[in-house]
Amino acid sequence: MDFVEVFELIGVVAFAMSGVLVGIEYGFDIFGIFVLAFLTALGGGLFRDMMLGNHPPVCFTHFSYIICVAVTVALFLIFLKVFDKKLARADVDKIKALITFFDAIGLGIFCVTGTEFAMKMGFSDNMLLCVASGLVTAIVGGMLRDMLANRKPVVLRKEIYAIAAIIGSVAYCLLQPVIGMLWSTYICAIVVVIVRMVSVRRRLNVLFKVTNQVLMDKDDDEDDDLGHSSKK
Repeated sequence: MDFVEVFELIGVVAFAMSGVLVGIEYGFDIFGIFVLAFLTALGGGLFRDMMLGNHPPVCFTHFSYIICVAVTVALFLIFLKVFDKKLARADVDKIKALITFFDAIGLGIFCVTGTEFAMKMGFSDNMLLCVASGLVTAIVGGMLRDMLANRKPVVLRKEIYAIAAIIGSVAYCLLQPVIGMLWSTYICAIVVVIVRMVSVRRRLNVLFKVTNQVLMDKDDDEDDDLGHSSKK
């Protein structure tokens, strides 16, 4: 097992743990928490494989990923149960900060390996598809997690997440033919981690803000047809 695979598993662990926390926050049962963790950690790869026509998906042929998620969820649930009443706000914040850091590592590795996966399948001449492959590998799991929890996907509204993955994938497409796969992987993954962590630290985002309260109105009961009022 090389360093890239080790970092991939670290990302899988972090994604799975974030799925567990969201499952607990939104009142999922134990089975629901496992499902949420699996989709968070492996959903991006599943979507990528379907998009590229790779069957069966990698997670069903390389069982280390599924085993890693299952063990992570089981141990994390045991940890949370044992220390349930002992965890103060500061302790929970530290756990979430650690998961965020490992999540950034996973984001960097997944966007690169997803891009490389498309290249290995013979799509290296299609940069758009390769970047899309890296992007969905990195972010779709989190989107599935949030949609199942009935909340707006974090990657589409908070801090710089998807953009960091796009930067990493594009950089990999440009560097890989020049300096090779290994160094490109390390460089691009590190860049993504730095971009992600700086955005978290500085609370950077690319939200589109307007001051017009009518445009920001979330009540669509009366105006559900973009300006065509239902009133007579």
